[in-house]
Amino acid sequence: MSLRRLEEVPILTAALRQVVRNSHPNGRSITFPCPEAVDRITLKSTGIPTEHEELLELLQRAFERRDETLDLQETYNDFVRTHGRLAFDHTQKCPHSAIHTRHP
Repeated sequence: MSLRRLEEVPILTAALRQVVRNSHPNGRSITFPCPEAVDRITLKSTGIPTEHEELLELLQRAFERRDETLDLQETYNDFVRTHGRLAFDHTQKCPHSAIHTRHP
């Protein structure tokens, strides 16, 4: 698998979403714009693994190749600011307890 393909913007974005969803403790709370299955199919169609440990390793290699550092927490924060996440205020009654926020 060529790292060059992983550097294409739509593929890189899908790969980062997949890793954040499955590797970050709060990754599942982000309201991503597409279902996880779409990202998996996108990655599989280009020959990129969807298992998050393998994918994280490939992403780290791609980032290192361009003298960048992949920081999972920073990536999570960027996605939250971009797409928002669901948070819960347990002092409120349902449905007011669910809050859509853009703050990590």
